[in-house]
Amino acid sequence: MKLFFIGFALFIIGEVNSQIIRIRVYQALEYSEFDTIGVFSAIQKVSHETSVIEANCEYVMDLSNKWSKFYLNGVLDTESELTFQNEGSLYAVNFLYEGFDVGVVFNLDSNNETFDWFSRTGDYYIISKGLKFEIVKGS
Repeated sequence: MKLFFIGFALFIIGEVNSQIIRIRVYQALEYSEFDTIGVFSAIQKVSHETSVIEANCEYVMDLSNKWSKFYLNGVLDTESELTFQNEGSLYAVNFLYEGFDVGVVFNLDSNNETFDWFSRTGDYYIISKGLKFEIVKGS
């Protein structure tokens, strides 16, 4: 019986400490950028040729267990492992798809929430900057 309570307590602690971030994207500004410095520099620039795209997608990222799910129009599209780095409320997440350099950068600061998706080939980036999106922290 003692082992049951210990196991149950560890399960609850793991669930409470898991860090799940959900980001729902409704509209984004899409552009491409050539940048030799890196993704943060490419995101800061906004090309002269942009297009607004409507979206109905959701990213679910479990940062504790390092996995992600991507839903398109409410249907699970892809699942992958992830790696991430964060500094304060700013997160850079890379989705581990073989042969691709794809990820998101987001800021969880409620006064300055941002969301940017990127795909990189060499020094060439495709960026989708969130215009209408919602970030939900927790399960």
